[in-house]
This record gives sequence, structure tokens and C-alpha cells, in this order.
Amino acid sequence: MPEYVTQRLPRQWPVVALAVGLVLLMAGAEMLSDRYGGWVFSRTDFFSGAWWQLGSAQWVHFGGLHAAPNAASLVLMLWAMQGVVAGALQGAALAGGYIGVAVVLVLDPACSYYAGASGALHGLWAGNAVALLWGLGAPLPRSHGLRWLGGAMLLALLVKFGWQTHDAGALHTWQALVPLPLDLADFPVYTPSHTGGAAGGVVAVLLYALWFRLAARTPACCPAGRYQ
Repeated sequence: MPEYVTQRLPRQWPVVALAVGLVLLMAGAEMLSDRYGGWVFSRTDFFSGAWWQLGSAQWVHFGGLHAAPNAASLVLMLWAMQGVVAGALQGAALAGGYIGVAVVLVLDPACSYYAGASGALHGLWAGNAVALLWGLGAPLPRSHGLRWLGGAMLLALLVKFGWQTHDAGALHTWQALVPLPLDLADFPVYTPSHTGGAAGGVVAVLLYALWFRLAARTPACCPAGRYQ
């Protein structure tokens, strides 16, 4: 396993702090959005100068029952992967997810409005899966069990995307199987954000790993601690 990854395996507190901080950020953004408005992505507003909505829209939701599952998923994923995937790689995956969603929002003229963190969470899931599959963040060298876990996570994501692509009623099918106390028709799921977020998370993790591989080959005249 690359030394740069071993050196960056997270202690528990930074990952927990990141999870709590992001949940508090979402809660604060929700309150500010309810009070002042302007945080949900609106295509018309964005092209009129509201550029910040590319980020703010991913921190707010259409009500508490929309926000709660995303907040819980964020905390659970960060907690489950601590000590398994390096904290920096998890941060890169989540950041890449946010960026991937933002790119989709800009490029898709069919998206008139958007809110929610589910796209970024797909980036975190996909980035963690790639890190495990390729052994980028495993605490044990060449851990086959964790590689299998990463492969299973990635396969599950691909199956989900395939289902959504070939079954236009996939969401309604899922609702029938798992009834929720919520009318999801009030905020239809925007599946391109999931695809964009996942792609962004994977790209971010691979770029992060590549950058540190290149840094490790820097001539000895450069202090090694600079990259730690």
C-alpha cells in the first residue's frame, strides 16, 4: 500500500468532526434558506447572477423528511469508513461529488430547480468504493476483504444506475416496496445529479491519489514533510 495513504489514515475525531460540521452546515443553510430564500438552485436565478446556488442548493432540502435521510447517510458513511478509507480521500470524494453535481446543474437545460445532498453522497459512496477496490485507503496492505467490499459497493451503484436508466418508474417501484411517510412527488428525484456526483467523487479520489504519487517522487531537495 502506498506510504502516503498509510500516513493519512484518519484518527476518529477529524472524521466525526467533519460529519457533525456538515450536518450543522446543512441545518444552518436550511434555516437561512427558509428565512431569506435564494439558496435552492433556480436556473433562471443562476443565469441572472446567483452563482452561489450551485453550492448552496446542495446544502438545503425540500423539508425535514428530505434532509434527514441525507444527513443520516452522510454521518453513517463517514463513520463506517473511518480507519478504512483515509479521511483525506473521503473528503476528496465528497468534494468531487459536490463539483460533479454543480457541473450537471450548469450543463443540463432540463433542470429548472434543484436542492439536496444526495448527488454529493453518491460521490462519497463511489469515491470510497474506488479507494477500497484499488487499495488506496486500506489500513492493511492488499486487504482482499476490503477490495471485495469496494467492488460490491461499486457494483451496487452501477446496478442502481442501470435500473434508473431502463425503468422510468424505478422511483415509484421503490416506493411501493418501501413505503415512506412522505409524498416524494413534491420533489421528484433528479437522477442526473446522482450520476454526476458519483463521477465527480471517483475522479477526485483518483486525482488525489495521483497527486500524492507524483509528490512522493519529488527530488530529495524538497522537504518530505511538505506533503504530509
